[in-house]
Amino acid sequence: MESKDYPLIAALAISVGYNLPQLYKVVKTKDVAALSTYTMVMRLITQCCWVAYAALDEEYWIMAVSSQNLVTESLLLILKCKYS
Repeated sequence: MESKDYPLIAALAISVGYNLPQLYKVVKTKDVAALSTYTMVMRLITQCCWVAYAALDEEYWIMAVSSQNLVTESLLLILKCKYS
């Protein structure tokens, strides 16, 4: 592992959990009023782009993390539709 990989590993580790607190709050409270549908759609598109990039470049760690973020972002959007 090269020293340039450490920021990547840190970013991936942090990124894995960035939707989890919001997802937990929505499931617990069913309060989705403050969630922006447009922001969630843009984040979904971004995660799709990251997954595509990682697949094309054979960056499996990035693909795994981006796929997980894509799933949690999708769940938030589904809950937004369900509870609105």
